[in-house]
Amino acid sequence: RFDPQRHLTAEGKLKDDPFAGHFAFGYGRRICPGRHFAELSLWAAMVSILSTVRITKAKDSKGKEIPVIPEYTAGLAMLVLFQ
Repeated sequence: RFDPQRHLTAEGKLKDDPFAGHFAFGYGRRICPGRHFAELSLWAAMVSILSTVRITKAKDSKGKEIPVIPEYTAGLAMLVLFQ
């Protein structure tokens, strides 16, 4: 049975749940038990990549930086197209 009262505080406001927007982990009693491990694993991977890889703009044959012109599309996933 769905009980919307469990998502509200005594004042009638929504509870401050840090995982409210993380639909991938599920909700309520069936929330993913490995969600913390998954987030920490992603954090460790990103830190490792950012600490070891130099991220710079591409250069043309003359050594000048190629300007990036981002183009965005709307939808469930966002994709940046580089020209």
